Amino acid sequence: KIPKKGMKALELSLLIPWVVPVSMMGLGLIIGYDEGSIFTFRKPLIGTWWILTIGYAIMSIPTVVRLTRASLFNVNRSLEESAASLGSGPIRTFFMITFPIIVPTVVSAGAQAFNSKLVEYTMTSLLYAPRYTPLGVAFKSGSESIDKNSYSNNLVYIVVVMLISMLVYAITTKLREKQD
Repeated sequence: KIPKKGMKALELSLLIPWVVPVSMMGLGLIIGYDEGSIFTFRKPLIGTWWILTIGYAIMSIPTVVRLTRASLFNVNRSLEESAASLGSGPIRTFFMITFPIIVPTVVSAGAQAFNSKLVEYTMTSLLYAPRYTPLGVAFKSGSESIDKNSYSNNLVYIVVVMLISMLVYAITTKLREKQD
């Protein structure tokens, strides 16, 4: 258990990506990862799909944190108290009692964050390399073109995004049903 002041500070720091403009976050990633460091195995991440993954993960943190926190409020505290009275420590109680209860929410929050990043454009336009064209950039360039092939490509991309979203939704629904 984290003290209330520490928990509030941690929660507020995890919500920072909602406050910072996406373009500034993208520029921060460009500046932060333009040279190799020990964390990147001495290689710059500019122009790789890793920097997009890091950016999407940072943008997804607030959504996942808020939804997970809301699900933690719904956990019956008597279950945790019972585990503690039977001699279980806080870490074991979390992984054996609390975590299985909140797993469907965490998975659903992750799926929602994933789906929302499929067509994200602002940060993607700053971070992507031409050899990896993400869907958001393909949508934007196709919608601004007067070529009929671009419109048909956009329709195909829309169907692909819908299929991916439906697949993610089906997987999370199955996990929820399995949990119940």
